Amino acid sequence: MSNPVNHGTLVGRLARDPKIFSNADGSQKVVFTVFANRNFKNAQGEVLSDGIPVEAFVRKETDFSKTPFANIHRGDQVALNTALRMDSYVRNGENVYDLKVVVEDITFLESRQITQARLAERVAAAEQTNQEARAAAPAPTEVLAGAQNSPIGAELPFG
Repeated sequence: MSNPVNHGTLVGRLARDPKIFSNADGSQKVVFTVFANRNFKNAQGEVLSDGIPVEAFVRKETDFSKTPFANIHRGDQVALNTALRMDSYVRNGENVYDLKVVVEDITFLESRQITQARLAERVAAAEQTNQEARAAAPAPTEVLAGAQNSPIGAELPFG
């Protein structure tokens, strides 16, 4: 922590599973969004939350599967120690300045049992959706049988 003024803590839930990008040097970039509640209620008595995009980096020497980023999923509640970083680059001849929220450390705020149960529910729901889609899809033989009785098939010059 070289600059204690440029550090903060962000507490919230992941909006979706993290996306992992491989860099040319062998390191990896992890990108995800955390929804953090505001510390007040609106006129309707609701607590609003803000989606904050964050990114983290995993060095090329580090085994990604042994990092905490390999174990976070949509809905998990986490506390992130962050720092702000200003990236600057030139795009179409103009200087672009992009403020990034970079994760330096992550703490899980729920037990592994709770996060694994949430993940198992998601997997079961996805399997159910897949089974329903398979049941609703016509069988390949039904499609072929329908094509033989089609008036278009009768007009084709080949049999």
